[in-house]
Formats: sequence, C-alpha cells, structure tokens
Amino acid sequence: SSDRALEKRLNQVVATLEAQVENASFDYKVHLLEDEKPNAFTSGGGHLFVTTGLIGVLETEGQIAMVLAHEMAHNELAHVVKGAHGRNIAERAATFSDQVLDKKLGLTWIGSGFDFLVSTGLNTYTREQEDEADLYGLAYIVAAGYDPYVAPRAVRALAEGAAEPSEFLNFFKGRHPTAKMRIWRLNNLIKAHFYAVDVATRRRSSTQYDKLIAPYRQKTG
Repeated sequence: SSDRALEKRLNQVVATLEAQVENASFDYKVHLLEDEKPNAFTSGGGHLFVTTGLIGVLETEGQIAMVLAHEMAHNELAHVVKGAHGRNIAERAATFSDQVLDKKLGLTWIGSGFDFLVSTGLNTYTREQEDEADLYGLAYIVAAGYDPYVAPRAVRALAEGAAEPSEFLNFFKGRHPTAKMRIWRLNNLIKAHFYAVDVATRRRSSTQYDKLIAPYRQKTG
C-alpha cells in the first residue's frame, strides 16, 4: 500500500506490543497490503502483513492490536516453522498414499482413510496453535494497556456476515477454530486471567488511528 501514514501507525502499535514481550525473538515490522479481502498473516522472521480490507472491517486500534499480537505470538512460539514441518509431513503422507497404497498395492480405501487421519490430525494441531496464539496475543495487548475485550470484538467484527461450518465439520476439516468458539474461549480467558483488569481505564482506540482508518471504514460501511 502507498498509505505510509497508516503503515507507520501500525508499526508504532507493534512497537508498543513488542516492548511487552520479554526477550522478543524479532524486530517486528508491519507491511500494509492493498487488498479488499480482510486478512492478516505472518511469513515468519517478525514480518506481519495486514490488508486494507482488514483495516476497513475492524473498528478500533485495540482490535487491530489484537490481530497483530496474535501474529506476533505465532512468531514467538515458532508456529511458522512448526506449521511448515507439519505441511511437509502431510505432503509426504499424501504421496505415500497415492504412490504406494493406491497405485502399487491397489488399496485405495486404506489410502483414503490414511489421508483423512493425517489431515484431521494436522488440522487439530493447527487449531491448537491458533488457540495458543490467542492466549499470548491477549496477554500482549493487556500488558500494552488495551481493554482485553477488544479481542473477542475483533473476532466478532471479522465474522459478521460470514458463513461458518458446524463445530463437528470444522473438527475434521477446519484449520482454525470457528469464530463462535474463539469468542467463547477469549471471553473465558479474560475472566480467568484478567479478571482484575479495570476495563474502564483501558484504551480501545486513539484519535490518530481513527482518523487514518476513516477512508477504509467508509468503503466497507
């Protein structure tokens, strides 16, 4: 994106979050991408990417802070490396199923079951990583002075109007927890770990951020 002012502000938010991480593994940097689709991801190495579409959907600085903190947690917890390792295992398992169980031995039904078990196991593992990143991300934003409840509000804002699979179907095919489950879990984490936080004194946004995102909010609104 050519919006350097907003990108600079996002990097200021990340710098505040990074200061809360003891012995942070990376110098974090945010890259703003011109894309209408709401998305955020990390390539590892401290590089965080958010789209202008995401900026338009989320309502406050606190909500984008939670998204950035979540991606930072993936870096701190080495999820990027572990995820690549898991995908490599899945690819090798699929090749074995196709080349050996199916084509060589003619055991197609066993190959299909083998693929299903590997895929389900990998999905369960990645969902656990998402839950772990939510917990650490929540701790980062609370330490940075944000209202912890911006976290479930961010998930709710992202999920608004989007169709979701059932929890049963998501268990087998989904690599992320459903929004309903994430909101439930975040609210319970807040009650369990941050019950003493006085939310009335916590910040949710800033005047500077609100001005910078106004054009993007108008597009999505």
